[in-house]
Amino acid sequence: MNEMDTWVDVLRGNALRIPAQRAFTFLHNGEEELESVTFGELDRRARAVAAALVRVATPGERALLLYPQGVDYVVAFFACLYAGVIAVPLYSPQNRRKIAMIGKVARDCGARWALSTRPVIDKYRDSWSHAEAIPAMEWLATDELAGGAADDWQRPAIGGETVAYLQYTSGSTSDPKGVVLSHRPVLAQAREIVEAWGTTEGSVMVSWLPHYHDFGQVFGILQPVFQGFHCVLMSPAAFVYPQDIEATVEESHPLLRPGFSAAFSVDDGAGEQLVVVVERKRYFDDSVGYPQVLERVREEIAVLHGIDVAEILVIKTGTIPKTSSGKIQRAACRDLYLRGELPAIATWRAPAPAPAPSPARKGEGSMSELIRVSIGERVLGSVARVKQIDSREVEMARSLAHYGVSSLDMLELHTDIGDWLGYEIPDEWIWDSKSIGELVDHITNSYDRAAAH
Repeated sequence: MNEMDTWVDVLRGNALRIPAQRAFTFLHNGEEELESVTFGELDRRARAVAAALVRVATPGERALLLYPQGVDYVVAFFACLYAGVIAVPLYSPQNRRKIAMIGKVARDCGARWALSTRPVIDKYRDSWSHAEAIPAMEWLATDELAGGAADDWQRPAIGGETVAYLQYTSGSTSDPKGVVLSHRPVLAQAREIVEAWGTTEGSVMVSWLPHYHDFGQVFGILQPVFQGFHCVLMSPAAFVYPQDIEATVEESHPLLRPGFSAAFSVDDGAGEQLVVVVERKRYFDDSVGYPQVLERVREEIAVLHGIDVAEILVIKTGTIPKTSSGKIQRAACRDLYLRGELPAIATWRAPAPAPAPSPARKGEGSMSELIRVSIGERVLGSVARVKQIDSREVEMARSLAHYGVSSLDMLELHTDIGDWLGYEIPDEWIWDSKSIGELVDHITNSYDRAAAH
C-alpha cells in the first residue's frame, strides 16, 4: 500500500503535517461563523467517533449519514472511513419527500446504521420508527461521540480497492440511483481536479452545494482534504439564490406579483429550511386554484435550484415589508413569519415525515458513471420544465421530438443546460441527438474531457 492509497492516509497526513491549518468553516445564514475545525481537530474527532463506531459496527456495513449542512457531517463521513464502515451521504429527514428517498436508499443498500446529530435524532426518530416501509436501523448521535478517546482508534484493514462510500442521486426526477466508490478512483479524480483547477494548499473554497450531492461531496468535502486547503461551507438556502429564488417564484405563475417576494432561511433545530413569501396581484381572477399555484412554485424551485422548500406563503397585495426606496426587507419579512403575523391567503407546508416503499436501483462503477446519472437527471428535469410535464414521463430512450420540443424549446434547453454546466455545449448535440440518452452521453464525455484538462 502506498502512502496515498486511501482517504484515511490523506487526512492523517494532513493532521501530522498541517494540524493547525483551518480545514472547514460553516457559516450560519451564509454570514455568521457557526463552527470551524482544523485538520488536526477533524482527524481527532473522526478517530473518536470511529473508535466508538467499531465497537458496535462491522467493517463493510452501511451507515446512512442523515445530517444538515455543517461540520458534523464532515466528521461523520471521515469517521466512517476511519472505521471501515461504508458511508452513504444523505440529508436530514426533514419532510415526507426526504423520508421517502431515505427509505428507498436504506432498503437498496441494506443500511444498518443511521448517523446524525442529537437534535435531528430527537426530532425525527419517532416518525422514522413508525414508518413501516423504512427498515429498522440503529441510530448513533455522532456529535456526542466526537469528544471521546481518539487514541483508542486503530487503523482499519483497508486499501485502495476498499469501498469508501455509496453516492446516490437526489431522486428529484426518479428513484435514487447509487454508485459504489472505492478509495483509489476517487483519489484519482481528486488528482485530475488539481490539474484542471490549478488549486494549491493556499487556496480557499466556498461551497453551498449540498454534501449529499456528488459535486458537493467531491468538490466541497474531499478536494479540500486532498490538497489541505480551507473550505467555507454554507447551506444552499443561505447562498445568493435569494434574488435568484425570488425571480423563479415570481415567474412561476401569472397570479404572483413581480418584485414582491422574499426568500429566506429559518433554522428548525435540525438544519436551515427555505421559506418563500410572495404577494398575489391585486386584480387577478379570484377563482384561481391556489394549490396548483403553490405546487408550481415548489416544482420550479426544486428543478432550477435543487432546493426543497419548507413553506410557501401567498400573501395579500401591498403587505410585504419594503424600504422607502422599494427594496424587499427580507429580515423583517422573516421576523413577521416567525411571529405568525404575515397575512397569508394560501400556504403550502412540506408534509411531515412519512414512509415510502419500493427499492431503488443501484449500479457499481466509476465517478464518470455517477456524473452521467446526475447530468441525466438534470437534462430530464430541464425537458420536463420546458414542456411543463411531469418529469417522470420523460425517458432517456425517447427523442426530444417525441415530447414536442420545438426549435424555441431547444434554444431554451441549450441555455438551461449551459448555465448549469458553466460552459456552453455545441448546438448540434441538442439538434442531432437521436435520443435524450445520446445527448446526455455527449455532455458527460465533454465534462470528463474538461476535468482531464
